[in-house]
Amino acid sequence: MALSSLRFCIKLPVEPARLYDAWLDSKEHAAFTGGPAEVEPHVGGAYRAWGDYIKGTTLEL
Repeated sequence: MALSSLRFCIKLPVEPARLYDAWLDSKEHAAFTGGPAEVEPHVGGAYRAWGDYIKGTTLEL
C-alpha cells in the first residue's frame, strides 16, 4: 500500500508563533532539527530538510 499523506499531532513546550516562525526560517529550522534545511516561506514555496530526505511544496500558511 502506498502512503499518500501523513498527519501527526504533538505538544511542544513552545509558543505557537515562535515555532511557526522557526519552521519557516531555514537557519532556525536547521538549528532545532539538527539537519540542513531550506525553506521558501510562502505558499507555493519549496522546502527541503535533511538533504532531499524530506521535501515538498508549501500548500497553505
